Amino acid sequence: MYDLIILQRIGFFFLEDSFFCPYCLQWNENGVVGQMRVKCVLCDKIDKLDDQLPLAKRLRNRPIHTYMCDRCYERIKNRTEARKASNSFQLTVETKEESDWI
Repeated sequence: MYDLIILQRIGFFFLEDSFFCPYCLQWNENGVVGQMRVKCVLCDKIDKLDDQLPLAKRLRNRPIHTYMCDRCYERIKNRTEARKASNSFQLTVETKEESDWI
């Protein structure tokens, strides 16, 4: 009861066994503060990340960043390395010509 009063005073909102943390801007299950749920963009697997990890902060602050689970990341990394090892991989770099007017 005492913990409930303290949490209500600092701004947490309860719903059944989870509550909303206004500082994290997310619902936390079972009263666990400090974890955020993320979903892999390739396989739709849902993982939990610690709130203090740089990846979690990057995902929270910049929505353009996406999350890939370890399995998908390794699969893409291995395939990219295999493509680089073959001669079919070409990295194109845009070259800009300098203008005399600038």
